[in-house]
Amino acid sequence: MDFLRAKQAGIQHDLTRSLNSQDMFIPEIVAKYGIQSQISTLAFDPVQSLLAVGTYVSQEGVPGEIHIFGQKRLHVIFKLQRKASVKYMKFCDKKLIVLDSKHDLTIISLESSSIETTYSPPGGVNAVAAEPGLDWVFLGLQNGEVIVYDLDRGVLSPFQVPYLWKERSTKATVCPVVSLQLHPKDVGTILIGFLEGAVVFSFKQNKPTLFLQFELPPGAPGADGDTATINTLRRPKLSHAIWHPTGTFILTAHEDSCMVFWDAKDGRIVQTRTIQDSHVHIPGGPVAMPSDFGSVFSVREPIYRVAWCSGENPDNTSLLIAGGNSRALHAKGLTLLELGNTPPYLTSSWEVLSEHFASPKRQRILPTPTSTGVVDFCLIPKASPHYHGANDPIAVIALLDSGELALLNYPDGQPLSPTYLLPISLTLMHPHMNLFDITLFRRQRWLGMVEKRAKPPLFIEGGSPLCKPNRMNETRIVIHTAHTDGTLRIWDASHADEIENSEAIEVDMARVLNRTENLKITGVAMSGTTAELAVGTEMGELVMLNWRTLGALGAVVGAGAGAQTEEGNQEGSIEDIKARADLTVREGLLPLFMLTDNKSPLKVLRCSDVGFVAAGHEDGQLRIIDLRGPTIIYDASLPALTKDHKRSSFRKSSSHQPQDSSPEIATSLEFGVLTLDEEEYSSILLFVGTSLGRVGTFKILPAEGGKGYRVEFSGVNSTSSLDDPVVKLIPLNSETGAFAPASQEAVMGLRNGVKVPGVCIVVTKSEVRIFKPPVAKGAHKGWSEVGQTCVAAGIVELETYGIALACVMEARVVKVLSIPGLKDVAEVPVAEYFDTARLSESKILRSGDIISPSSSTAISILSLFGKPASLPSHHAPSLPTRKDALYNPLTPPPPRPTISNLQWLSGTQYISVPDLDLLIGGPNRPKAKAQIEAERAEQAALRAQAKEAQQSERDAAAGGSGEASGSSSGSGGGLWANLQQGLNERTKQLGQMGESMDRLGETTSAFSESVARLVKEQKKKALWGGVKAKFF
Repeated sequence: MDFLRAKQAGIQHDLTRSLNSQDMFIPEIVAKYGIQSQISTLAFDPVQSLLAVGTYVSQEGVPGEIHIFGQKRLHVIFKLQRKASVKYMKFCDKKLIVLDSKHDLTIISLESSSIETTYSPPGGVNAVAAEPGLDWVFLGLQNGEVIVYDLDRGVLSPFQVPYLWKERSTKATVCPVVSLQLHPKDVGTILIGFLEGAVVFSFKQNKPTLFLQFELPPGAPGADGDTATINTLRRPKLSHAIWHPTGTFILTAHEDSCMVFWDAKDGRIVQTRTIQDSHVHIPGGPVAMPSDFGSVFSVREPIYRVAWCSGENPDNTSLLIAGGNSRALHAKGLTLLELGNTPPYLTSSWEVLSEHFASPKRQRILPTPTSTGVVDFCLIPKASPHYHGANDPIAVIALLDSGELALLNYPDGQPLSPTYLLPISLTLMHPHMNLFDITLFRRQRWLGMVEKRAKPPLFIEGGSPLCKPNRMNETRIVIHTAHTDGTLRIWDASHADEIENSEAIEVDMARVLNRTENLKITGVAMSGTTAELAVGTEMGELVMLNWRTLGALGAVVGAGAGAQTEEGNQEGSIEDIKARADLTVREGLLPLFMLTDNKSPLKVLRCSDVGFVAAGHEDGQLRIIDLRGPTIIYDASLPALTKDHKRSSFRKSSSHQPQDSSPEIATSLEFGVLTLDEEEYSSILLFVGTSLGRVGTFKILPAEGGKGYRVEFSGVNSTSSLDDPVVKLIPLNSETGAFAPASQEAVMGLRNGVKVPGVCIVVTKSEVRIFKPPVAKGAHKGWSEVGQTCVAAGIVELETYGIALACVMEARVVKVLSIPGLKDVAEVPVAEYFDTARLSESKILRSGDIISPSSSTAISILSLFGKPASLPSHHAPSLPTRKDALYNPLTPPPPRPTISNLQWLSGTQYISVPDLDLLIGGPNRPKAKAQIEAERAEQAALRAQAKEAQQSERDAAAGGSGEASGSSSGSGGGLWANLQQGLNERTKQLGQMGESMDRLGETTSAFSESVARLVKEQKKKALWGGVKAKFF
């Protein structure tokens, strides 16, 4: 059967050769882009310039992951040990603190790029507080207590804060901790938020100093405006409690979206407000209702997150709020209240302070995509990690309820392009991608494609990625992804060597199409030689772009001209759109022209390397465009070909007609240079696969007079067995097994009469066929197994072994067939690697790589030839073997801000970080890991030194005893000399041990004296603090 198929296919050689064993196909993931699951939280370190992203548990039950991104393509992934989601993350110098939904604390070391330890607290954790420069992680529990974990020693501290709210409330129900935040300048004070209120706790006094509980008296409007409860006493539950950047005021946010500003010194209410209104705690005030909804009661969103931001001057503040608006509000986003410079506390009246928070200088909405709310955000500080990560921010990353990201400039809220500022993996969800395709570029061509445009400064520049070998492949795998907002991004996804041009290219189709709605992209095709890009939309537009400098071309010559159809009618006008180019792009992919006359969605696109573009619409229309004009050289409907080509009709007989009336449309297009059957020369060909399983062949020939080109229909391959849509067309050189594309080299060979013998491999959902175009019957093989349906196909080659046909089946396996015998060679399962619902989007490369979405926000590259045991692998090592450096020891965190002189004079007792370590760690705190390692190193050095001295003495004694025995032969002095030498050596070693014990005693005595001195100083400070508080 295989021999007969080879004869029928017209291929005289076995192209598969020795690539005929199941053992040669070993699947291995060699690259991943994107994030498999939905993002749950983000964290940024301005010192190390790293961004961390945490995820939820995936739908397949995969535990949450922590992704750390740095410069270029640096991407390190850590997976939680239990099936849980990431709940909280915080960078603390050399470590990343992670809290998951199972209340486990995971400590990741940035120095070793590994999980250092995991700690399970004695209870559920609702809040976490940690800061760079501190060794302590404060954990607020559900039972109302606060425990402290020693980050450096890896143990739980004996110090803990008991349940404090019982001193304020006598209820038997325990009030859990919901918020924790250290004082921004006084490390000895912490703000603890409970459900019913907030408490300021002093470590130095070891007691609470302030209780804050918000009450709305009867008649006060509050935030909800519910007339049923407005005349009752209400105590809204607390959700957030944060400090003013200077620690002068406290802000508490509540579940009814009300915000309360407190005096941090005496606990008085300075102001209460919602996002829109102020003084909402005063009885008799008007019930504020959004004007858009009249008298209809509207429920507000909770305040998901609030940050008290500051500029370089901590007194110049603003509030950034996620949530708090009406749920019925269509335009959502982040709310920014710019408060301006805080009035001096000691010299300002109470009315001035209250008005400062009641009337912000400016209030604005930082816009995000409509109908999607913001559930969390991550500020990008300019330099300082202190002030709770909100000091002088330059941008903000908003996490939307749809799982997407939005990158905004701060404070004006202008959208920033993630293409140049965020890692490639995060751009796949900014917003979600709805389509992707690949193009193979030559290395030299891709290196020259660097956009010249105005770009904002980068803020993710940390880490040091591991260098790969250079120039392993001269062919670059370039991926272009289309997103729901009409953005197109193009980037290098090669994995075997160093990516020399790692920058992405962006095309804004909203600007090109001159609209902001209906921007869905349905087709993308690109030439890897000429860098010409074709984009098709759901509204039927076909847009052409090419790589050039701004203003390099004049008017499009063929603009306004139509195509000559077979009936002689003019159809299809070309619109010049070069004026729509982005003026900030000096060199890049710029718009060229557009076709807009067909409103049917564009189904399939193909670009050749010799200046031709083919496009098929959902209404059956097929167009071929010559970009030299540009000119539409062919424009016809596939069903209309039946009238003029009765013998080779695209329509089947009435017995094989489908029951529905949908037109026959193009599903696959491919350009090639081949010699047709019964012809003596090769031609530029276009193969068109249709939804009814037919393959039409079109020749592109020079027009009469040598001006332009014309299209000639050569025939159609039509058999009754081909009744499913064509999935893939592959023109193949029948002698060498190489692709036979319409490349520039192949077209230049046509002038010299070069003949390219070839066949066309057609893969449909139900079978594969190899035939000699245009109408030969060829050989075929169907999928005999029940339920087997092919969704993607391609040729794979293992160098020096042969080629084979790889077919991705709907049953989540890859079937490998020999060429030309179509014999089953191997079957590779891929269910664990890809998203089975999107297998039809898979792209198969000749190198054996399969590129396919592994989720709606991730793309995986699977190699069919990964690390074979008996064959030399031509791939680089897989990703888990990489060791990228995350931490830079040359950039330590800056010192923590301290209290001002005025605060010190007013009675605030200042304690340093070492003082806090002594208060929380106690006198019996274990030694630091660095100290233990230093002592071990010192002891090892002493042992090595003693061993070396001992060996040198032995050598000297051995030389002396030899001389003595030579000079006094026959005497017994040699024995007594050896005994004396041994006794001297032991005495010397005992002396060295005594010296070491003496040094240890001196060290212990010095440590005790320093502790006593520190306790004495603390007592003195406490005494002077009380005196100053009484007189000042």
